[in-house]
Amino acid sequence: MAEEVETIVDDATKYKLLYEIWFFAYEKAIRDVLGANPKIVSMRAYENAVRHFLFKIASERYGIEVPKFSRADEALSWYIELLRKFGILPPTGEPVRFSSADSELVVEVANCPYLDICLDLVREGVELRHLTCPRIGCFRAAVAILTGGNYEYRLTEVSLSGGCRGVIRPVTG
Repeated sequence: MAEEVETIVDDATKYKLLYEIWFFAYEKAIRDVLGANPKIVSMRAYENAVRHFLFKIASERYGIEVPKFSRADEALSWYIELLRKFGILPPTGEPVRFSSADSELVVEVANCPYLDICLDLVREGVELRHLTCPRIGCFRAAVAILTGGNYEYRLTEVSLSGGCRGVIRPVTG
């Protein structure tokens, strides 16, 4: 009979660690197959995740009407509030702040749950401009889906203190 092993993490941490392991594995696999910049594949994955969350989970399962927006900042505000309602973001505080300037959204994420993954990739030599950032990538996808526009994003800062910053802007030309 096997000896019982004492667990060292709670359920919430266990699921966070599983997510981190698999996200890192997929990110690395995409990089191994496609080269240094897997952003096209990641952006498609983020769009699929956001679309599934908005239309299959929020709308179909919970009856939440998914509106269309004419402005990116309104779309992002609505999406952040939806994430709070589902407990994906904390219900209070400012885990995400953004400002709008010259048609760009500057997004700051405090205590990013994906920080360790980004830092591991940077330590392995991946340049900041090639990080795909799941949080800001999903925000970009939400803005694109909710406005019907074409947007791109770029990570501009990853901080050891736990946050990151990026820019979401319309694709021009």
